Amino acid sequence: AEAEGADEEGEVHAPAGAMEWRRLRMTLHDVTEVPATKPYPQKLFVAARFGGRELETEPFAIEGEEGDGGAGREPTKGGRVGQTLTFAVRCPATARHVDLRVWERQPVGHYNIADAGGPNRILGTCGDVSLQKIREGAYADGAGLSLPFYGAPLLAKAQKARLRNTMTTKGRRRAATEEMNASEKLASSYRGRLCLTIEELPPEEPDVPPPTRVTKSFPATAADDDDDARPVLERYTVAARVWWGSNLPSAPTLSGLDLHAAPRYSVRVGCGGRSVRTAGVVPEGNGCDWSDAGAQTLRVDATAGHCPDVIVSLVCDGDDGAGVPLCYRRYSAASLLDEVGEGGGGPVRE
Repeated sequence: AEAEGADEEGEVHAPAGAMEWRRLRMTLHDVTEVPATKPYPQKLFVAARFGGRELETEPFAIEGEEGDGGAGREPTKGGRVGQTLTFAVRCPATARHVDLRVWERQPVGHYNIADAGGPNRILGTCGDVSLQKIREGAYADGAGLSLPFYGAPLLAKAQKARLRNTMTTKGRRRAATEEMNASEKLASSYRGRLCLTIEELPPEEPDVPPPTRVTKSFPATAADDDDDARPVLERYTVAARVWWGSNLPSAPTLSGLDLHAAPRYSVRVGCGGRSVRTAGVVPEGNGCDWSDAGAQTLRVDATAGHCPDVIVSLVCDGDDGAGVPLCYRRYSAASLLDEVGEGGGGPVRE
Protein backbone atom coordinates (compact mmCIF):
# COMPACT_ATOMS: atom_id res chain seq x y z
CA ALA A 1 0.00 0.00 0.00
CA GLU A 2 1.24 3.47 -0.80
CA ALA A 3 1.62 5.80 2.17
CA GLU A 4 -0.07 9.17 1.96
CA GLY A 5 2.49 11.73 0.89
CA ALA A 6 4.86 9.19 -0.73
CA ASP A 7 6.66 10.36 -3.84
CA GLU A 8 7.59 8.31 -6.90
CA GLU A 9 10.89 7.15 -5.36
CA GLY A 10 9.19 5.78 -2.25
CA GLU A 11 10.32 8.46 0.23
CA VAL A 12 7.53 9.08 2.75
CA HIS A 13 6.69 12.63 3.82
CA ALA A 14 4.35 13.66 6.62
CA PRO A 15 0.97 14.84 5.30
CA ALA A 16 0.56 18.60 5.44
CA GLY A 17 -2.23 18.30 8.00
CA ALA A 18 0.07 16.39 10.39
CA MET A 19 2.59 19.25 10.64
CA GLU A 20 2.24 21.61 13.59
CA TRP A 21 4.25 24.24 15.41
CA ARG A 22 5.42 23.89 19.02
CA ARG A 23 7.59 25.97 21.36
CA LEU A 24 10.69 24.67 23.11
CA ARG A 25 11.21 26.97 26.11
CA MET A 26 14.27 26.89 28.35
CA THR A 27 14.35 29.12 31.42
CA LEU A 28 17.93 29.48 32.64
CA HIS A 29 18.01 30.21 36.38
CA ASP A 30 21.69 30.36 37.33
CA VAL A 31 25.17 28.93 36.90
CA THR A 32 26.94 27.60 40.00
CA GLU A 33 30.14 25.83 41.09
CA VAL A 34 32.34 27.43 38.43
CA PRO A 35 35.96 27.05 39.65
CA ALA A 36 37.23 30.36 41.03
CA THR A 37 40.58 30.47 39.27
CA LYS A 38 40.59 34.16 38.29
CA PRO A 39 40.77 37.09 40.71
CA TYR A 40 39.18 39.61 38.35
CA PRO A 41 35.40 39.86 37.63
CA GLN A 42 34.08 37.42 35.03
CA LYS A 43 31.07 37.50 32.75
CA LEU A 44 29.55 34.42 31.18
CA PHE A 45 26.82 33.69 28.66
CA VAL A 46 25.01 30.50 27.63
CA ALA A 47 24.61 29.43 24.00
CA ALA A 48 21.95 26.91 22.96
CA ARG A 49 21.75 25.26 19.53
CA PHE A 50 18.69 23.39 18.28
CA GLY A 51 18.58 22.31 14.68
CA GLY A 52 20.07 25.08 12.60
CA ARG A 53 19.28 27.88 15.08
CA GLU A 54 21.48 29.16 17.90
CA LEU A 55 20.54 31.55 20.69
CA GLU A 56 22.79 33.29 23.20
CA THR A 57 21.85 34.85 26.51
CA GLU A 58 23.01 38.31 27.44
CA PRO A 59 26.23 38.24 29.49
CA PHE A 60 25.82 37.86 33.26
CA ALA A 61 28.31 38.26 36.09
CA ILE A 62 29.55 35.52 38.43
CA GLU A 63 30.90 36.08 41.94
CA GLY A 64 32.45 34.01 44.68
CA GLU A 65 30.13 31.51 46.36
CA GLU A 66 30.05 30.74 50.06
CA GLY A 67 31.24 27.23 50.86
CA ASP A 68 29.09 24.80 52.82
CA GLY A 69 31.97 23.69 55.02
CA GLY A 70 32.19 20.26 53.38
CA ALA A 71 35.50 18.62 52.67
CA GLY A 72 37.09 18.45 49.24
CA ARG A 73 35.53 21.56 47.74
CA GLU A 74 37.63 24.21 46.02
CA PRO A 75 36.56 27.90 45.89
CA THR A 76 33.83 28.45 43.31
CA LYS A 77 31.87 31.23 41.63
CA GLY A 78 28.23 31.48 40.64
CA GLY A 79 25.83 33.91 39.08
CA ARG A 80 22.22 34.49 38.08
CA VAL A 81 21.19 34.13 34.44
CA GLY A 82 17.48 35.01 34.63
CA GLN A 83 16.73 34.60 30.91
CA THR A 84 14.53 32.42 28.71
CA LEU A 85 15.42 30.93 25.34
CA THR A 86 12.51 29.98 23.07
CA PHE A 87 12.89 27.90 19.91
CA ALA A 88 10.24 27.30 17.26
CA VAL A 89 9.78 23.55 16.68
CA ARG A 90 8.08 22.18 13.57
CA CYS A 91 6.61 18.74 14.35
CA PRO A 92 7.59 16.16 13.32
CA ALA A 93 11.02 17.65 14.08
CA THR A 94 14.23 16.53 12.39
CA ALA A 95 16.38 17.95 15.22
CA ARG A 96 16.73 15.56 18.13
CA HIS A 97 18.94 17.30 20.71
CA VAL A 98 19.63 20.67 22.30
CA ASP A 99 23.31 21.53 22.62
CA LEU A 100 24.16 23.79 25.59
CA ARG A 101 27.51 25.51 26.08
CA VAL A 102 28.73 27.95 28.72
CA TRP A 103 31.07 30.68 27.46
CA GLU A 104 33.22 33.30 29.13
CA ARG A 105 33.11 36.83 27.77
CA GLN A 106 36.78 37.77 27.62
CA PRO A 107 37.68 41.28 28.87
CA VAL A 108 39.60 43.32 26.34
CA GLY A 109 42.63 43.54 28.61
CA HIS A 110 42.86 39.73 28.78
CA TYR A 111 42.28 39.05 25.11
CA ASN A 112 45.32 37.56 23.36
CA ILE A 113 44.81 36.75 19.70
CA ALA A 114 47.54 34.11 19.64
CA ASP A 115 46.25 32.17 22.64
CA ALA A 116 42.49 32.74 22.82
CA GLY A 117 41.59 32.35 19.17
CA GLY A 118 38.69 34.81 19.61
CA PRO A 119 37.16 37.32 22.02
CA ASN A 120 35.18 34.61 23.88
CA ARG A 121 36.20 31.28 25.37
CA ILE A 122 34.19 28.09 25.97
CA LEU A 123 34.17 27.10 29.64
CA GLY A 124 32.34 23.82 29.17
CA THR A 125 29.59 21.85 27.48
CA CYS A 126 26.54 20.05 28.89
CA GLY A 127 25.47 16.63 27.72
CA ASP A 128 22.87 16.59 24.95
CA VAL A 129 19.33 17.40 26.07
CA SER A 130 17.04 15.01 24.20
CA LEU A 131 13.82 16.33 22.66
CA GLN A 132 12.34 12.85 22.98
CA LYS A 133 13.04 12.80 26.74
CA ILE A 134 11.40 16.20 27.08
CA ARG A 135 8.26 14.81 25.47
CA GLU A 136 8.37 11.70 27.64
CA GLY A 137 8.46 13.82 30.80
CA ALA A 138 12.03 12.86 31.77
CA TYR A 139 12.62 16.47 32.84
CA ALA A 140 9.65 16.46 35.23
CA ASP A 141 7.22 18.54 33.15
CA GLY A 142 8.77 21.92 33.68
CA ALA A 143 10.33 21.28 37.10
CA GLY A 144 13.84 22.60 37.49
CA LEU A 145 16.86 20.45 36.79
CA SER A 146 20.58 20.85 37.31
CA LEU A 147 22.83 19.93 34.38
CA PRO A 148 26.58 19.53 34.96
CA PHE A 149 28.93 20.83 32.30
CA TYR A 150 32.45 19.62 31.61
CA GLY A 151 35.64 20.90 30.03
CA ALA A 152 39.43 20.75 30.09
CA PRO A 153 41.45 20.52 33.34
CA LEU A 154 42.24 23.76 35.11
CA LEU A 155 45.95 24.49 35.18
CA ALA A 156 47.85 27.27 36.96
CA LYS A 157 50.60 29.19 35.17
CA ALA A 158 53.33 27.05 36.73
CA GLN A 159 51.50 23.89 35.70
CA LYS A 160 51.03 25.14 32.15
CA ALA A 161 54.75 25.90 31.94
CA ARG A 162 55.60 22.33 32.95
CA LEU A 163 52.98 20.94 30.59
CA ARG A 164 54.45 22.84 27.66
CA ASN A 165 57.83 21.23 28.39
CA THR A 166 56.25 17.81 27.85
CA MET A 167 54.51 18.69 24.57
CA THR A 168 56.09 19.06 21.15
CA THR A 169 54.29 22.33 20.35
CA LYS A 170 52.20 24.88 22.13
CA GLY A 171 49.54 24.44 19.48
CA ARG A 172 48.89 20.81 20.47
CA ARG A 173 48.18 21.76 24.06
CA ARG A 174 45.83 24.55 23.02
CA ALA A 175 43.98 22.30 20.59
CA ALA A 176 43.52 19.57 23.21
CA THR A 177 42.00 21.91 25.80
CA GLU A 178 39.75 23.57 23.24
CA GLU A 179 38.44 20.18 22.09
CA MET A 180 37.67 19.19 25.69
CA ASN A 181 35.83 22.46 26.35
CA ALA A 182 33.81 22.09 23.16
CA SER A 183 32.95 18.38 23.49
CA GLU A 184 31.30 17.00 26.62
CA LYS A 185 32.30 13.46 25.65
CA LEU A 186 36.02 14.33 25.53
CA ALA A 187 36.09 16.54 28.64
CA SER A 188 38.13 15.42 31.65
CA SER A 189 36.98 17.90 34.33
CA TYR A 190 33.78 19.13 35.96
CA ARG A 191 33.42 22.86 35.27
CA GLY A 192 30.11 23.80 36.92
CA ARG A 193 26.36 23.36 36.99
CA LEU A 194 23.60 24.98 34.91
CA CYS A 195 20.19 25.21 36.62
CA LEU A 196 17.27 25.47 34.20
CA THR A 197 13.68 24.56 33.43
CA ILE A 198 12.87 23.07 30.03
CA GLU A 199 9.49 22.25 28.48
CA GLU A 200 7.68 21.90 25.16
CA LEU A 201 4.55 24.01 24.80
CA PRO A 202 1.88 24.64 22.15
CA PRO A 203 2.18 27.85 20.11
CA GLU A 204 0.56 31.03 21.36
CA GLU A 205 -1.29 31.26 18.02
CA PRO A 206 -2.28 28.06 16.15
CA ASP A 207 -0.69 27.56 12.71
CA VAL A 208 1.60 30.57 13.28
CA PRO A 209 5.36 29.92 13.73
CA PRO A 210 6.38 31.10 17.22
CA PRO A 211 9.31 33.52 17.36
CA THR A 212 12.78 32.22 18.22
CA ARG A 213 13.98 34.68 20.85
CA VAL A 214 15.78 35.48 24.09
CA THR A 215 13.82 37.21 26.85
CA LYS A 216 14.37 38.25 30.45
CA SER A 217 12.45 35.68 32.45
CA PHE A 218 12.23 37.26 35.90
CA PRO A 219 13.80 39.96 38.09
CA ALA A 220 17.55 39.83 38.59
CA THR A 221 17.44 39.13 42.32
CA ALA A 222 17.24 35.63 43.75
CA ALA A 223 14.67 36.71 46.36
CA ASP A 224 12.10 37.27 43.60
CA ASP A 225 12.56 33.86 41.99
CA ASP A 226 9.88 31.19 41.88
CA ASP A 227 11.11 28.48 44.22
CA ASP A 228 8.73 25.91 42.71
CA ALA A 229 10.58 26.07 39.39
CA ARG A 230 14.06 25.70 40.86
CA PRO A 231 15.84 22.32 40.92
CA VAL A 232 15.13 20.00 43.83
CA LEU A 233 18.48 18.53 44.84
CA GLU A 234 19.20 15.13 46.28
CA ARG A 235 22.36 14.28 48.17
CA TYR A 236 24.64 11.55 46.86
CA THR A 237 27.51 9.98 48.83
CA VAL A 238 30.52 8.73 46.91
CA ALA A 239 33.07 6.56 48.75
CA ALA A 240 36.37 5.99 46.96
CA ARG A 241 39.44 3.97 47.81
CA VAL A 242 42.46 3.72 45.54
CA TRP A 243 44.41 0.48 45.82
CA TRP A 244 47.01 -0.07 43.14
CA GLY A 245 48.15 1.16 39.73
CA SER A 246 50.29 -0.70 37.22
CA ASN A 247 51.82 -0.07 33.80
CA LEU A 248 52.05 3.65 34.58
CA PRO A 249 53.84 5.92 32.10
CA SER A 250 57.57 6.37 32.60
CA ALA A 251 57.31 10.14 32.18
CA PRO A 252 60.06 12.54 33.30
CA THR A 253 59.29 14.51 36.41
CA LEU A 254 57.12 17.58 35.93
CA SER A 255 58.34 19.16 39.17
CA GLY A 256 61.42 20.71 37.58
CA LEU A 257 64.03 20.31 34.86
CA ASP A 258 65.66 17.16 36.26
CA LEU A 259 64.69 14.62 33.64
CA HIS A 260 66.41 11.81 35.56
CA ALA A 261 64.33 12.12 38.74
CA ALA A 262 61.55 9.59 39.33
CA PRO A 263 58.01 11.01 39.04
CA ARG A 264 55.55 10.87 41.93
CA TYR A 265 52.03 9.85 41.07
CA SER A 266 48.78 10.53 42.89
CA VAL A 267 45.17 9.73 42.03
CA ARG A 268 42.36 12.31 42.21
CA VAL A 269 38.72 11.22 42.42
CA GLY A 270 36.18 13.96 41.79
CA CYS A 271 32.41 14.26 41.55
CA GLY A 272 30.75 17.60 41.02
CA GLY A 273 32.65 20.43 42.68
CA ARG A 274 34.38 18.13 45.17
CA SER A 275 37.42 15.89 44.96
CA VAL A 276 39.80 13.83 47.07
CA ARG A 277 43.38 12.96 46.22
CA THR A 278 45.88 10.40 47.43
CA ALA A 279 49.41 11.21 48.52
CA GLY A 280 52.11 11.19 45.85
CA VAL A 281 53.89 7.85 45.48
CA VAL A 282 57.09 7.00 43.60
CA PRO A 283 56.58 3.89 41.44
CA GLU A 284 58.23 0.71 42.66
CA GLY A 285 58.77 -2.00 40.13
CA ASN A 286 55.75 -2.05 37.86
CA GLY A 287 53.32 0.09 39.82
CA CYS A 288 52.24 2.31 42.72
CA ASP A 289 50.60 1.29 45.98
CA TRP A 290 48.08 3.75 47.44
CA SER A 291 46.19 1.28 49.66
CA ASP A 292 47.45 2.77 52.96
CA ALA A 293 45.30 5.88 52.43
CA GLY A 294 42.01 4.11 53.17
CA ALA A 295 38.59 5.14 51.85
CA GLN A 296 37.57 8.78 51.40
CA THR A 297 34.04 10.15 51.07
CA LEU A 298 32.48 12.87 48.93
CA ARG A 299 28.99 14.34 49.31
CA VAL A 300 27.41 15.76 46.16
CA ASP A 301 24.05 17.52 45.69
CA ALA A 302 22.33 17.04 42.31
CA THR A 303 18.91 16.58 40.72
CA ALA A 304 17.72 12.99 40.34
CA GLY A 305 19.12 11.42 37.20
CA HIS A 306 21.70 14.17 36.68
CA CYS A 307 24.38 13.40 39.25
CA PRO A 308 27.76 14.51 37.83
CA ASP A 309 30.13 11.86 36.53
CA VAL A 310 32.80 10.44 38.81
CA ILE A 311 36.16 11.37 37.25
CA VAL A 312 39.35 9.51 38.19
CA SER A 313 42.61 11.20 37.14
CA LEU A 314 46.23 10.12 37.33
CA VAL A 315 48.28 13.13 38.44
CA CYS A 316 52.03 13.73 38.25
CA ASP A 317 52.91 15.70 41.39
CA GLY A 318 55.13 18.76 41.62
CA ASP A 319 57.37 20.01 44.44
CA ASP A 320 54.91 22.82 45.16
CA GLY A 321 52.07 20.39 45.88
CA ALA A 322 50.38 21.07 42.56
CA GLY A 323 50.04 18.41 39.92
CA VAL A 324 49.50 17.97 36.22
CA PRO A 325 46.81 15.45 35.15
CA LEU A 326 48.18 12.86 32.75
CA CYS A 327 45.14 10.74 31.94
CA TYR A 328 41.60 10.15 33.19
CA ARG A 329 38.56 7.88 33.21
CA ARG A 330 34.92 9.00 33.61
CA TYR A 331 32.21 6.87 35.21
CA SER A 332 28.55 7.82 34.92
CA ALA A 333 26.74 7.97 38.24
CA ALA A 334 23.88 5.97 36.75
CA SER A 335 26.15 3.02 35.99
CA LEU A 336 27.63 3.10 39.51
CA LEU A 337 24.17 3.32 41.09
CA ASP A 338 23.16 0.20 39.15
CA GLU A 339 26.06 -1.65 40.79
CA VAL A 340 24.88 -0.82 44.30
CA GLY A 341 22.03 -3.31 44.06
CA GLU A 342 24.49 -6.01 43.02
CA GLY A 343 26.85 -5.48 45.94
CA GLY A 344 28.90 -2.80 44.19
CA GLY A 345 30.29 0.37 45.68
CA GLY A 346 28.68 3.18 43.72
CA PRO A 347 27.15 6.47 44.84
CA VAL A 348 24.25 6.11 47.28
CA ARG A 349 21.28 8.48 47.50
CA GLU A 350 20.55 9.45 51.10
